[in-house]
Amino acid sequence: MRRWESYEAFIAVVECGSFTAAAERLRLSKSAISRSISSLEARLGSQLLFRTTRRLAPTDLGRSVYRRCVELFDVLAEIDSEAMEHDASLRGKLRIVASDSFGEYYIAPLAAKMMHLHEQLEIELLVTDRTIDIVADGYDMAIRYSALVDSSLRVQKLYELPHICTASPDYLARAGTPATVAQLARHNCLVSTFEACNAWRFGTGRSQKAPNLSGNWCSNNGPALLTAALNGIGIAWLPELYVRPHIGAGTLVELLADQRAEPMPVWAVYPARRQTAKVRAFIDYVKANLPGAEEQKTPGSAALPADGTRLAALAS
Repeated sequence: MRRWESYEAFIAVVECGSFTAAAERLRLSKSAISRSISSLEARLGSQLLFRTTRRLAPTDLGRSVYRRCVELFDVLAEIDSEAMEHDASLRGKLRIVASDSFGEYYIAPLAAKMMHLHEQLEIELLVTDRTIDIVADGYDMAIRYSALVDSSLRVQKLYELPHICTASPDYLARAGTPATVAQLARHNCLVSTFEACNAWRFGTGRSQKAPNLSGNWCSNNGPALLTAALNGIGIAWLPELYVRPHIGAGTLVELLADQRAEPMPVWAVYPARRQTAKVRAFIDYVKANLPGAEEQKTPGSAALPADGTRLAALAS
């Protein structure tokens, strides 16, 4: 088993780019990782890593060993997955990264409900607006608004998220109701600093518009923007899931309904050769249980163009 552990440590060091990050990923000490790599190099009689004060990168042999190791560990993961599929229950840890409030308000509740169906399942959910390297940081999958990933990953559409331009009746009574997209420039707009949502879009295809907007309230958090809109501070552009109940209750009014943009896709992203039974089951459960999911178009997974590398470190 020590030999397998040393190869696992080597994979982690290459993917994380440092002994410290690899130790955190494997929950071992930095010295233990260093000893494993030194032992592996001594056993093979060759250097696998270049080490400097500023950089750590695999040698030519290290790149070859890394690729073969990844193939072997992927086969082991497939064996585990196939064995688990013979059992109706899921077990073990599923590590997920989800984007901002979508993860907080929709993925987290669904993950909790799924655990009631599989009592031996463990879920670790990181909700963040940062882009996480799921391979380097050891996550099983990410849920993102962007599908721009390297060729070592696969993507599957989970949902199509419509956005609505909205304001409270109180704000509209004070400031007037914009009749065109251009008139938004005259209003106090509640702007998101979250990259995926900071440009307001209207229309479809090439006619989409992203006007330059400004206001006295900005946030990277959907509920914070929603709170400002409900309090009559200004106009917000938010996912329909957030505002639907408030529009139904009359506390918010939809604006420019005839100028709605095409829905924003929400993607599940996961390592190409490591779609375990847990990942497949979670994707299927989320697609089936998100609000309005029965109305969504959900095509199957799609491989990205195979013109990249697994990690930038291997391209050097």
